[in-house]
Amino acid sequence: MTEKTGETIEDGVCPSLLAVSFRAPPGRWMTYVADKSNILRHISGGLPGGAVTGIAVDGIRLYPEDSPLVVQPDLLVDFARQTAVGLVFQMHHPAREIPRAKRMLAHLDSRAIRMSEHGVAVDGRPPRRNVYYDNPSLEVLWADSLDYEVVLGQYPNGMWEFLYDTSTPTLLDDGDDWSVPVGLITSLDDIHYPIEMSRKGFRDLEVRFV
Repeated sequence: MTEKTGETIEDGVCPSLLAVSFRAPPGRWMTYVADKSNILRHISGGLPGGAVTGIAVDGIRLYPEDSPLVVQPDLLVDFARQTAVGLVFQMHHPAREIPRAKRMLAHLDSRAIRMSEHGVAVDGRPPRRNVYYDNPSLEVLWADSLDYEVVLGQYPNGMWEFLYDTSTPTLLDDGDDWSVPVGLITSLDDIHYPIEMSRKGFRDLEVRFV
């Protein structure tokens, strides 16, 4: 399993899991676990025998849960290089979700997670192509791209989880705000594109299952 020149990992030799942290400075981590079948599906409740019940990132215990939006993500693909650079979560109720998202994102690094409205990221990056969404969205990025598009995937919960400081995060309709997610972990097995990773501005994370 080797990385191509230009920090692109070839399809078919992807690492099994990828974690991205959202706090500044953002980080990313990959693992080449041998037995990767259904590991994310069991993380919240633990693998048989209770072998895995959570994730430790840089020594801090984190808890996997849904996205604050409680929706299935699609894929972000760099248009020119045709590499996967992130996941995107559509906002179905912008009037109530946008204010919460903006308060949540104020605590996080836009290089790793940000909101886009009508295809234009709030930090002024260029519009993305093929904007299938009529509504704004949350973008989780593990690589930067100046020209990217949405590829519909509807990746089910179980191949990705958001990571929180609390085991009982506040999600969509519970309370006035959302718990702030501090990262995301995802399986790359069902992403049928080469995976591009940013090194610049990102740091390596020490991540383990606990």
